[in-house]
Amino acid sequence: MSKAVNTKIWFISISATFLSRGFIFATWISRGPEVKDLLRLNNAQMGLYTMLSALGGLMVILYSGRITTRFGSRNVSVASFAVMATSFLLLGLSIQSHLLVPAAFLLFIFGAPIAMIDFTGNLEANALNQSSPTSRMQAIHSAYSIGMLAGSGLSSLLIGFGTSLSVHFISIALVMGTAALVASTQIPDHDHHAKIESAEQIAEAKAMRRAVWTERRSLLITLVGFSFILSEMAAGTWAPIALTDSGFSDSAGAIAITALWVAILLGRLSGDWLINRFGRVRAVQLSLFVTIVGVTVFAASDFLHIPFIGLFLWGLGMSNGFPMMISAMGDDLKWATPRVNMIISMVYVSALTAGPALGAVGQFVGLYAAFSVPLIFLVIATFFTKIATPLKTN
Repeated sequence: MSKAVNTKIWFISISATFLSRGFIFATWISRGPEVKDLLRLNNAQMGLYTMLSALGGLMVILYSGRITTRFGSRNVSVASFAVMATSFLLLGLSIQSHLLVPAAFLLFIFGAPIAMIDFTGNLEANALNQSSPTSRMQAIHSAYSIGMLAGSGLSSLLIGFGTSLSVHFISIALVMGTAALVASTQIPDHDHHAKIESAEQIAEAKAMRRAVWTERRSLLITLVGFSFILSEMAAGTWAPIALTDSGFSDSAGAIAITALWVAILLGRLSGDWLINRFGRVRAVQLSLFVTIVGVTVFAASDFLHIPFIGLFLWGLGMSNGFPMMISAMGDDLKWATPRVNMIISMVYVSALTAGPALGAVGQFVGLYAAFSVPLIFLVIATFFTKIATPLKTN
């Protein structure tokens, strides 16, 4: 890194973008049951509808590394948040008006900047983490959790007060969109990204992007990361719908999301200590165990009748899982861009599969039974935790 960078400003600006993204996304998922009702969708149709956001994200994530290298994280973040806030505002108006086609198109558009911000934010977080003598990745991701917690908490209050979805979405788009744009302009304009200028550098970059998909370590890290993110997608999208379908109110569904993100925040606030104290591999093993217990308890709600306890354990367990996989992919800064791009790409594959898969299974056997899908992947991941061992680089 040839330019001196104020790491405090770097940390604050990246954390603020994580917080803003979490707040906006929490607003979206907290009103999921209402979106389902306003657009008159059943569980299977809702699964297909939620897939559109991930599809929009997947369309751009494949090029995110090249775009970020070309324009820089600051410019990409500013442009992405502008598109995100605008599409979210219009999405609220379309859903409130029962306009399925415009709502589908806008959800697709909404997913694209989320993916770009997800990639650039994690790339910057990893670079900052690598420059620090101790782990800081979990602290940065805890900002996203704070945003999710604040967003879901506000949603539960506004739903309780009878605030319309459109007014809610418009307000959040304007307030948090503006905050995110300001934070994005403060991302340091430094050159930790590898600059690609010559024909040889372009050819090398292409070769690296292909090579990561054949690396055993990268593939297994991605598998473990996939299990965590699939679990997170399932909890965020379907847990409140499962609760409302079984007799809970829409407000209770929003409160459930709040409880989930309280657990995730607590986990991430203690995550850096956990990793520094016990090491990344032990932390991954513990995360998987607690997540598996949480999903099992929630899925067995018809028999145990303690869904909120299950959801809390679910969130606590998965809180540090995916950030640790991002760190594992970024152990070697030279390879960080293609490897982080790889695992972030799988986030959107996860989102594409989670929506329709859980929706379809839930339509036929019930949503609680459908949570066995992420549970299976979590169990498989337990066999590959050693892959998170830090990579030694020169």
